[in-house]
Amino acid sequence: MKAGVYYTQKHEVTRFQTDFDVKFASYDLISKDANSEFLQKEPDRARNRYEEALGMFRYFEATDPSWQSQGIDDDKLQEVDDEGKTEFQKKRIRKLKINTFLNISACNIKVKDFGAAVAACNEVFKLDPTNLRAYYRRARATALPVNAGVPEFRKAVKDIDKLLSLVQESKDANAGKAKNFRTDYVSKEKERLLGLIQVNSRRERDTYSKMFTPKVSVAEEV
Repeated sequence: MKAGVYYTQKHEVTRFQTDFDVKFASYDLISKDANSEFLQKEPDRARNRYEEALGMFRYFEATDPSWQSQGIDDDKLQEVDDEGKTEFQKKRIRKLKINTFLNISACNIKVKDFGAAVAACNEVFKLDPTNLRAYYRRARATALPVNAGVPEFRKAVKDIDKLLSLVQESKDANAGKAKNFRTDYVSKEKERLLGLIQVNSRRERDTYSKMFTPKVSVAEEV
């Protein structure tokens, strides 16, 4: 949110353009630069550029005119979300927002900012509740943190199950949405998570059984 305020000054003229093609051209230029950064294995810089590109159509403004000297107050930020005017514009903006949030999520996973990766996927679901890549990336971002445990692994498995269910529904309906979506690595990720759940559950049971063995009192164990 705060980053978008700084981008406001940089792109103010473009954002207020009534010509959709001008705004889209600016988005496309920045987005391609972000793609290049990502391919060069610079996910942090790529993320910043993707967020800047998104800021052509969705951003935040500081309503306090003295924010540059006083700092940014979260309570004095207002969101601007351009959804387009014509059906063509709405469709195109929706698609670019989905793709950009997915890219932001991928970058956040690379830099191990897993909470932000999950948040980006949640933004995708607001626009496309059946997005396959968002389910997979949210599962990864939920399960990858070093402090992730059985509850997080189960959440991730739930997302993967939903993904696999959507793929099957698409195939049954011959819809084509999941035609090129590979499920082999998704299934392997599910197997890995189920293994982690089993190992961690067994470890927890062993820990509790040792704590409450009849040979040692609770006071002694403490």
